[in-house]
Amino acid sequence: MGDTIQIEYVSINTGLSPKVIVVYKEWNDERTAILEKSEDIVLEETQKGSKKYHGDFELREGIYEIVSLKGDSLKEAPDKIELNLKVAGMTCMQEEHKKQRLNPLGIMKL
Repeated sequence: MGDTIQIEYVSINTGLSPKVIVVYKEWNDERTAILEKSEDIVLEETQKGSKKYHGDFELREGIYEIVSLKGDSLKEAPDKIELNLKVAGMTCMQEEHKKQRLNPLGIMKL
């Protein structure tokens, strides 16, 4: 798939290492079962002192569903982490046409 969920966090503090735990469902290699997995995304400050943090979660082939995103600022008095949950999707389709012949009267034959 190659798409990415961009995760952003704005804090009142600088120098943090916040993380987001992404829980998702993914097909197994044989495509016979769906497994629930999780991945920690450690966010990085966009510029030193900016108090803005970001990280990416790649939507790899086989990911079936995003179950939850949970934020953790990893400090004694954790901030509440708000996530931008706007998600875009894309579906690829291929259309095939049968070759059709016209008879001398211009009527299609299938």
